[in-house]
Amino acid sequence: MEGRAMTVDATASTELKQLRLIGEIVSRINLGKTFGEILDAVYVHVQEIMPVDRIAVGLVDRERDRLTFAAVRPDDLSQRGVGVRVPLQGTSLDGLLRRDEALILNDLGDGDRDDVESERHVYGDGMRASMTVPLTVRGDAIGALFLSSRAPGAFRSRHATFVRQVAGHLAMTIEKSRLIGLLESRNLALAESKALSERYVERLQAEVRRQTVELERSRERYRTLLAISNSMNENIDAEQMFDRIVDVLRPVLPIDRLGIVLLEKGQARLFSLSPRGERPSLEADDIPLDGSYTGEVVRSGETGYWPDLSGEDGVFEDHLVATGVRSFVVVPLRSKDETIGTMNVSSREANHFSTADLGFLEQLAEPVTLAVQNALAFREIDRLKNELLSENVSLRRELTRSPEALELRGGSPAMAAVRHAAARVGPTEATVLIRGETGTGKELVARAIHRHSPRAANALVPVNCAALSESLIESELFGHEKGAFTGAAERRIGRFELADKGTIFLDEVGDLPPAVQVKLLRVLQEREFERVGGDTTIQVDVRVVAATNRDLEAAIRAGEFREDLFYRLNVFPMAVPALRERPDDIVELALHFLQRFSQKTGRFFRGITPATIERLRSYDWPGNVRELENVIERAVILGDGPELRIDAALLGGGSRGRRAGQLSLEQLERRYITEILESTGGVVYGPAGAAKILGLKPTTLQSRMKKLGIDRAAGKKK
Repeated sequence: MEGRAMTVDATASTELKQLRLIGEIVSRINLGKTFGEILDAVYVHVQEIMPVDRIAVGLVDRERDRLTFAAVRPDDLSQRGVGVRVPLQGTSLDGLLRRDEALILNDLGDGDRDDVESERHVYGDGMRASMTVPLTVRGDAIGALFLSSRAPGAFRSRHATFVRQVAGHLAMTIEKSRLIGLLESRNLALAESKALSERYVERLQAEVRRQTVELERSRERYRTLLAISNSMNENIDAEQMFDRIVDVLRPVLPIDRLGIVLLEKGQARLFSLSPRGERPSLEADDIPLDGSYTGEVVRSGETGYWPDLSGEDGVFEDHLVATGVRSFVVVPLRSKDETIGTMNVSSREANHFSTADLGFLEQLAEPVTLAVQNALAFREIDRLKNELLSENVSLRRELTRSPEALELRGGSPAMAAVRHAAARVGPTEATVLIRGETGTGKELVARAIHRHSPRAANALVPVNCAALSESLIESELFGHEKGAFTGAAERRIGRFELADKGTIFLDEVGDLPPAVQVKLLRVLQEREFERVGGDTTIQVDVRVVAATNRDLEAAIRAGEFREDLFYRLNVFPMAVPALRERPDDIVELALHFLQRFSQKTGRFFRGITPATIERLRSYDWPGNVRELENVIERAVILGDGPELRIDAALLGGGSRGRRAGQLSLEQLERRYITEILESTGGVVYGPAGAAKILGLKPTTLQSRMKKLGIDRAAGKKK
């Protein structure tokens, strides 16, 4: 981030130098300095911005079809200085002037070009790079500004915008000198025609007044750019930032409304910035891009201007027409060659914005982009702080959970073997891979291993690898440095660092993306890693316990899981049996859950009816212990008799005899989740949602639905 701060400082320094030079030129123009004195200031100050060895100004004589050098700095006649004439007809320079474009050549004097000799006349001896910018007044090229350097590749496209500004002021000075000369000639003819002279004087004065107004307007706009640029480094929130943008913009460019559209995860979100006196709307609305003016600008990356919306037909812009908007400008906001959003400016007057206004808005786009990103970064900081506090509370809660809640229940031989294996491997430092179906209690096995280990006094940090997106999982596990990516406004500690001296439980490890698998392999081998965006190696003392319900061997064959990582994780493999494989544990678990939920709800039962016990034992439990827990909780809530009764409908209607051996685990899981979604009407979140019923986090359930190809709409009633 230090490098980024230096880059921002360097950029701000360059902008200040540019503004100082522009101010110097304007000041000398206002003081009536000669053109030579003005060019002296350009020559001295521009060297602070780019490596320039020679600056020359040539004026066009269209009648004689030539260009004559009017000023050169440093002026040296032996180096083809003032007075040299260069023909224009049929040359590339003539075409450049007519197109009003800037031309950068970084290969002068390499001997391979046909016009090397003519370039020496124009740019000077020994020059290796050049930039040519036309001097234009009201659309006509009156000459050109030539910058030359002995350094190859000295000029970049970013210099062109600044040099065009300088050229504009020089052109205005030349034009002003011409007008003054015209005034003097008219004064000489005053004796012949006083009335004619007065008309010319009046016209000249009007032109001077217009140019003075334009100069003042330009000065105000530069102050606006500087004010917004300075706001980028202030620690203010999004609302204050949006207020600041509107406050500094309206005095120099009257508008009726301004909006910022940000592109996030493929969605376009509109933040409406109202005129001064109204509060900005910070609640962003999702908007469509297809067929809209904003969408056209996002796709093209070029500024769009619609001078009169009446008769136009957009998508979300239709509401602008309804509110009386006529002129509409959309400027792309770009960061690192990528369009991250747009700045939308509108007015109730048709043809309200001039070409100069559009140019100013394009200049404004860069500081606005940085200012908005800065403000939203502070909002992200608050979110991350709240998330960290939540994580700390969660970790403390894990440390204070009762031993009974963590106990592996079941008297079957299969569960006795699991408990025995956990007790044997717990005191060691061996990496453990727990395999089993969803809902079998793999996390409880991991906690049992942790309790039997010397690390039991320290934290066990669980991570559900399937519940996190691919873009977040690496930061979640290993942390990130400030500025590592957009929104990373401060350093974040990863789960591996939180688990130092303790145990980390990687649930659903088979769903890790390939890039994270490589980094995890290094942690298992070396016990070290770097945060995202950092270069400092961090050492940790962490025991790894992983779990999965996937067939990792098949994933290895399919190229989805690294074989070397599998062998690093599979040091001590453990298998947790499915509930249908240990039917003797069903009644014990059901009674345990009955007691827990009776105490929790205040609804007490003597026991479970024999018919219900038989129904529980004959059901195949595709959701395993977690499903049994949820079924008992629902039955306690709905039950009203002395003994707990569970109808077949509450179990989904499937017995082991009818279903066992016919469906795969994935098919059973898909059917079970679909049935729960149907019972909730497609609702995932909330106290009555499918996630609550299944005992899963909503994000985890959504991840499983995506993996199993389950459409949320499938659960809604037709």
